[in-house]
Order: sequence, then C-alpha cells, then structure tokens
Amino acid sequence: MQEALRIFRALGLQTGIANTLYALGALVYQRGDRAETLRLNQEALGIFRASHSRMGEAVVLCAMGWQSYMIGDYVESRRTLEDSLRIRRDLGDQGRVPHENLSFTLQALGQDDDARDHLRAALRILAQAHNPGSAVYMIISSAMLLARRGRHERAAQLAALALRHPRWSRTAGCWSRRCAIRCGRRWARRRSRRRQRAASPWTSTPPSAS
Repeated sequence: MQEALRIFRALGLQTGIANTLYALGALVYQRGDRAETLRLNQEALGIFRASHSRMGEAVVLCAMGWQSYMIGDYVESRRTLEDSLRIRRDLGDQGRVPHENLSFTLQALGQDDDARDHLRAALRILAQAHNPGSAVYMIISSAMLLARRGRHERAAQLAALALRHPRWSRTAGCWSRRCAIRCGRRWARRRSRRRQRAASPWTSTPPSAS
C-alpha cells in the first residue's frame, strides 16, 4: 500500500492519495498506533476537502469519530460523527454508520434518549437495505441501552445473541462477552436478592422486640 501511495503522489492523483491514506489509517489503527492513525486521517481529510470530495470527507470524519469514541474522547467523537452525518444528509445519503456510531457515543455521554433515536434510525436504514452485516453492532448498542435502564436479563440475552451472529468481529465479540457477563451477573444478583427476600419470614413483618 505504501507503494501505491508513492505512485499516486508521483502522478498527483489527489483522490488516490486520500483513499490510500485512509486505508493505511485503518490498517495502522488495527495495530494500535493511534497517533499515526490520526495523522493519516487528518492528511486524507485535508485532501478530500481541498478536492471538494464531500463523501470522502464524510467517510474519514466517521472513522475519526469512532476512533475518538474508542479512546474515550466522547465530545470529539460526537462532533465529528455529527459532521459526517450532516454531510451525508446533504448528499442524499441516510448515514447509517454515523447513526450507528452516535448511538454508542451518546450513551457514553449519558444522553440515552438521543442514543436510542440514532439506533432506531440506523435500524430503519439497515432494514431497508436488507444488509444484516452491521446488525451485530446494533444488537450490542441495544444491549448497552437496556443495561443502563436496569434490564440486565434482556441485555445479557441480546449480548449473547450478538456472540452467535455469523458476522461478528473480534472487537464486537469482546464487547458482547463483557456485556453478557456483566449483565448476566447483575441479573443473577438481583434474582438472588429477590429469592432471599421471598424466603425470609421477616420480609413483611419484623420480629417483635420483646
């Protein structure tokens, strides 16, 4: 890919340069080099903007927004994802991926109602496209929302469903396992407490002090 980048630079093909930088950024991100990923994405973003490639700009912004989410910079994540979604809408695209990613970012910011709205929008778009490939991430997002509302049993069920999804990635699988384990434990603790209260003879009437 470095050779492709060198050729595109020699030929002055700006779109080719930007696309290759973006692809390199995705590879570097998988290796854990966040600083180099940011540098590559910022260069790609600058070229897309200079060449007035708005869809290219939207794609890179969406990737940068997700990467910001993954390192815990939720404010920056929201800003870039909303910019990506706005550009896609201007171009007549429904913006499923920004909607999907915003459902995670807004949950992290404690804005559950807005997160649910974006999740629903992503699900509607996915249903129209008949493309189940991204469903696993939406299942995880739904599980996270349910867990935040105390519905740990249902959240654990959804997380387990995500684990069985044929298209889940390593990252999605790790999230699903953590979510399933965490929600399953909470549900088990709550069920245990309910059973203890039901079994206790003093649940309704305490013993006499005499």
